[in-house]
Amino acid sequence: DDDDDEDVTYIYDSLPPEFFPTIASLREKWTHVPSPTVALASLRDASQSLAQVTATAHSKVTSAARTAKSQVDAASLEILAGAMKKLDDAMRQFEATRQKYFDKFRPRLARASKKEFTLEALNIINYSSEYGTNSYSASNLAGHRRVFPHYGDYSNAMVLRTYGYWWVDAPEAPMPIENQAMKIFRDIAAANSYVTSIDFVEFSISKPLFVKSISVFETFNPGAIVRILALPTLLQDETQGVLFQTYTHWHTIWEGKPQPVAKQEREFKVTFRKRIPFAAFLFRIEFDHRHLDYYTELDAVQVSGRCVDKLERFERKLKMSICNVDESDEAIRRKEIRDSVVRASRISSIGSPFIIMEKKVSSSLLFPQQQRNIHTLVSKKENTEKELNLSTLTLEENSDEPPISMMENSSQIEQQERTIFDLPIEILANILSRLPLTCVVRFACSCLRFQTICSQLHGDVTAFDFQPAWFDLDNEVVESLAKFFPSIYRLSLSWASHHILSFSSVRTLLQSSGNSLQVFRLSACTFINDTTLAIVVSSCPNLVELDLQQCYRISPTGVKLLKPLEQLTRVNLFGVKCTSEALGSVVPHWKKLQHINLGHSLSSEADVTFAMAGLSKCTQLVSLDLWRLRSLGTGELLEVLNRNENIQSLDIGWCRNVNIHAVCTQLPYKCKKLRKLIATASRKIADMDLRLLASCPDLEQLDILGAGDVTKAGMMDLLTGCSNLKLVDVSFAREMTVEIVEELKDAFPKVAIKRSFS
Repeated sequence: DDDDDEDVTYIYDSLPPEFFPTIASLREKWTHVPSPTVALASLRDASQSLAQVTATAHSKVTSAARTAKSQVDAASLEILAGAMKKLDDAMRQFEATRQKYFDKFRPRLARASKKEFTLEALNIINYSSEYGTNSYSASNLAGHRRVFPHYGDYSNAMVLRTYGYWWVDAPEAPMPIENQAMKIFRDIAAANSYVTSIDFVEFSISKPLFVKSISVFETFNPGAIVRILALPTLLQDETQGVLFQTYTHWHTIWEGKPQPVAKQEREFKVTFRKRIPFAAFLFRIEFDHRHLDYYTELDAVQVSGRCVDKLERFERKLKMSICNVDESDEAIRRKEIRDSVVRASRISSIGSPFIIMEKKVSSSLLFPQQQRNIHTLVSKKENTEKELNLSTLTLEENSDEPPISMMENSSQIEQQERTIFDLPIEILANILSRLPLTCVVRFACSCLRFQTICSQLHGDVTAFDFQPAWFDLDNEVVESLAKFFPSIYRLSLSWASHHILSFSSVRTLLQSSGNSLQVFRLSACTFINDTTLAIVVSSCPNLVELDLQQCYRISPTGVKLLKPLEQLTRVNLFGVKCTSEALGSVVPHWKKLQHINLGHSLSSEADVTFAMAGLSKCTQLVSLDLWRLRSLGTGELLEVLNRNENIQSLDIGWCRNVNIHAVCTQLPYKCKKLRKLIATASRKIADMDLRLLASCPDLEQLDILGAGDVTKAGMMDLLTGCSNLKLVDVSFAREMTVEIVEELKDAFPKVAIKRSFS
């Protein structure tokens, strides 16, 4: 290498000289390498050839790949098109099947078919009272006619327990729940077409019908029917959602005032100009028999109308539901849960052919306290308006024109749409005072202004009687009472059924007002059973009056739950099935008891010793109702009478084991304040017993139906001795002929002497 550094010493520099030529030749060979120009050109040519070959191969491969891909895509598209066609065919078939299934099972609004039926009452579901248990019972209303077209007093007809005003004026009659709101409500009823019912009977038919007419066959003293209601059938439950109805609550389909009619058999038929827009198989007939002079009797009832279209395949299940319309407690509980999740909208009016109740009341019906409350509200409103005017609408001194702001406000007000809130507060208060209490509670829930007015108008109300308008009750109204009326002393929910009211809402009310509640009336309430009664007892420890008449879900175990209510002075257990042992364990704890009704409660008991022993420990009794206590003995009754000198009303009707002569002997001495004596079916009562009763100066009502040995002379002695007598029933007395009864009526015109016939 020519560029070697001279200072660098190489190994061959130290070699012997003889090696120099060889090394020089080697160096020459190593330093003179041939030029690579020729080899690089060849390599370049080869590379270019290779690139051309590669490009050609790549183009061929790409072309082959494209050709293969197009062939594959064509095949895939053909396969995919076939698959899609099959899928479309399957989808069309599925859609057709789904539509067919949907058309078959989709929810449909129930419509009337062309088939018309006339059906009798199938079952008696509920009732407020009945005269007998086998004969004269409410169950006689079911089935075909047995008496009609005959007229008279027949034992196979349905008979209610009371009639006329005598039961209202009797010593055992409870005091009405009167307050400011209810006085307005009663005055509305008196001045309007709104009627007040005293009794009711509820029945079902074999299938739901769109009702066209209802016929009630009255066979004795007609004219007591005042209202007919129908409950729409829950077809969505019975048909698994295939059919449904938009109506859910009880609706009044006919209403009228009680009418004095001729004393003859009558088919009371109500025909509707338009068919009722819902199907129903549950109906309720209400009565007001205060204008009648004797018991009213019904033989049968018929409902005519068209059945529900396409309901035939559900008839078996529906028939089972109708037969078991008296739902179990568990079914009611499930229904309450379902109703709490899904609440159907209430429909308050069902068209022109039905009842439209207009409630008219004058301003004079407002009580002084209500007028003062309204005056306070008006004064507050006026003061607020004055302050507002002084602060924002001040006029300039010596200026006849209003400020621009006032003119702008007035023009804006004219452009705004007027609403009910633009009315003066006194007019709103007057409007709300005309409404029944159920509507007032709903108004109070709507907005703060209505709540303020309602609180001032009815804030001091402490008593509510919802029995006249039980069909307007719902869970919302009862729960609202707990919010706006925290202190309730007297409350009546009588006749309310589990179809419209669940006990959960009642429990909410009791949690807020239970401690203050003193009077609680639950007559014929189907949601009362042993469980709910236990809640009532625990929530209302200060009850003074408890009405459980015809609460047939209560068992003897439930009766024992009443033991802690030691403040009770009035108890009504008419129609509650209990035992002598249950009553005997409870009654001794009611030391202040004054009125007790055990009618029909111990009818099936063979021994009432325990019950009567418990009653003998009550020494403040004023009225004692032992109607149809068949196993009652004379000694047991006399023991109770001897310890209760203040008894004014005694009912021992159909107590055939009682020696009526022994009782009549003791009454003038032990029960000197006696005003009413029911001794129905006492066959052995005679003239001597009437003469003993003539020594009771305060006696007003006497029932000796079926007396075998009573004559005109004995009746004359009784009517002469008892100057306060108002009612005497001598029906089916052998010696009391029509002529004798007419003579007695002429001689004593102030006494209503009754004589029935068959």
